[in-house]
Formats: sequence, C-alpha cells, structure tokens
Amino acid sequence: RGSVLGDQLVREGAAAGELDSATTDHAVAESPGSDEGPAGEEAVRQGSIGSPDVAVLLHGLWRERFTGRAVLGREQVSKTIWIDHGEPVFAASSQPQDRLLEVLRREGKIDDDRYKALGESASGEVDGQKLVGAGVIDPDELPALQRHWLGEIFFSLFGWEDGQYELHAESLPPEQTIALKDRPVQLLVEGIYRRCGIDFLVQRVGPPETVVRSHFDRLGEAELEAIGPEGQRVIEALGSGRPLAEVISSSGSDRLKVYQVAYALSVIGAGGAEGSDEQAEQLLRVDRQRIRNKHAQVCEADYFALLGLGADASAHEVRRAYERLRREFDQEVVPPDLAGEFSRELAEIVQVLDEAYQVLGDDELRQAYRETL
Repeated sequence: RGSVLGDQLVREGAAAGELDSATTDHAVAESPGSDEGPAGEEAVRQGSIGSPDVAVLLHGLWRERFTGRAVLGREQVSKTIWIDHGEPVFAASSQPQDRLLEVLRREGKIDDDRYKALGESASGEVDGQKLVGAGVIDPDELPALQRHWLGEIFFSLFGWEDGQYELHAESLPPEQTIALKDRPVQLLVEGIYRRCGIDFLVQRVGPPETVVRSHFDRLGEAELEAIGPEGQRVIEALGSGRPLAEVISSSGSDRLKVYQVAYALSVIGAGGAEGSDEQAEQLLRVDRQRIRNKHAQVCEADYFALLGLGADASAHEVRRAYERLRREFDQEVVPPDLAGEFSRELAEIVQVLDEAYQVLGDDELRQAYRETL
C-alpha cells in the first residue's frame, strides 16, 4: 500500500524548501512503500481528521510514545510532524507560506531585497545554515529560530477540522531532530489556545447548558503551567458543577477561553461533559500499566534495555533516551493521583535511570559495561 500524502509531502515540501538536504534524503529513503515497520509490524495507520481531532490524535501518540511520522493532508496541502517517543521533533509543510524564509519576511527579520536574493535559487530551498552563511541570522539564534518556525507549522494543524492522516512507524536519525522546547502537553494546550475557534469548540464540548466536570487531581505541574492562571480559574469554576453559561458569567473569562479550557481538559483526560469520564479513566489505566512495565524493567533489564537502546548505542543516543525517560517518569509530570499511588516505584525508576546514565554516558564505562553483557 503506497502513501499518497507521504509522497506528496516529499515532492512539495522539498520543492518549497521545508526540508533541508539531510531531512529530504531521509524522507525519500523511508518512503512508505511497505506496511512493515522496523520490527515487522504494521507501520502505516490511516484515518480521517475529525475522528479523532488533531489534538486528540497527537495526545494519543504521546501517550503511546509513538515514534515516526504523522502525515496530515487536506485540500492539496500536506504537513508532517516527526515524532520521537511521543514528542514532536521536526515538521514540514508543502505550503510555500510555511517556508522558513517566508516566516522571516513576515516577521520583519529580512527586507524584500534580501528575501528576493535568497529566494533566487531554482529549487527555492533555503535552510537555516544558508541563512547563517548569508549573515541573515546569528549562529546562536538558529536553534531558537528553528524551534519557532517548526512550532508555527505544528500549531497550524490545530485549526484543521477535516482531512486525512497517516501514521508511519519508523526510526528517526538523531541528527535530524530539533526538539520543540515545551513538553507535549504544553504544546497541545497552546495549539488549542491559538487555533481552535468557538464554532469548533461548541461542536466538541456542547451547548452553553452543558455541565463540564474538571478533575484538578489529574493535572500535574506541566498541565497547570500550560493552562495558565486564567485557565486554572476556569477549572475551579467548572468544578462547581454549573453549566458552561454560568461558568462564563462567573469566572471573569470570555466564552472562547472557557470553551478552550473545557476542550483542553477533555483532550488530556482531566475533564469532560458529565458522563464522559470513561475516556479519562482509560488514559489513567494506560499510564498505570506503563509505570508498572518500566518498574519491572528496573528490576530485570540491563541498562541498555532500560533506556530502550541496543548495546551498540552511541553516547548521543544514550543522552537523548535518558533525558526523555527522566522527563516521562518525573513525579511532577505523572498525573498526581498516579504519582501518589506509585511514589516508591517512580523514585526507583528515576534512581536506576540516573545510574544507567552515569555508566552509559561515559565512553569507557559504556564499553566496559557492554563487554559484561
């Protein structure tokens, strides 16, 4: 089974300059002509945007720690998010307006003359290193600029209410990833705040007489930080069990904000319309089993397996795997009720992860440890 969206992205995204040469090579090399993933499992999943929504889809990929590409398309436009264990690390778009050069021009970082000079190549490709070489941006500014640019592509997807998506499970070369600064849940909430309009939200949350229950105990520090002080006031008002119309009038927030917060709670499993708690409970069951599985690894697996790596892993791969897992099992990130239930297990997981990094993060110790396996 071929990938129409994936092939279109490679053609149009590269032509629009969205992929640097390394990423373009990767996209072509990994062109999805097969359904078999790295482990021989089904590598391509397909569906329609709207069932689920983009926010729900991306949150689900984070919860399952998906690694690969999410290719989304509609009306001749293709956009791809590269994901590493649930975290967005790169993005591309077939729309010329999403090119890095276009973003710089819109934000006034380059004038029209410089824009024309940089855009004169036949392919139209202009990547970050070329901009540094041309003296347009300082090398120290490049990482933050790239994260901003990739974030704009990522957030634009939250305004999509229809279309198609394909999920391609595949390995991602470490050198071709640029992790966005915020955690996935923060990116999801920001995407909802930026792009989800009131008509869409009313369809998803319900009319003004709807009662939306909030579960404050399911919100960790990352979620609360993402939702923000005004959103937290809305959550407190929702906790009173009053209809949305009364929450809007009493919380001091406008209708759009109340609906955005209510929708965000439903996406991350911390709230929803009355009678919709089953989804949240299912998400908690998934997280509960994930903690149990990792704790079992702590007791049984070697350091490489604990980090999800092969014995030939490099120092760079060790560091990235350690940092990801350290965030994932941080008690401030785990839902508070699970953090209390599994406080001992989480502490042991973190302790052994630290031990694994101390050994595998050092070249000599890593080689000596490898020889004992």
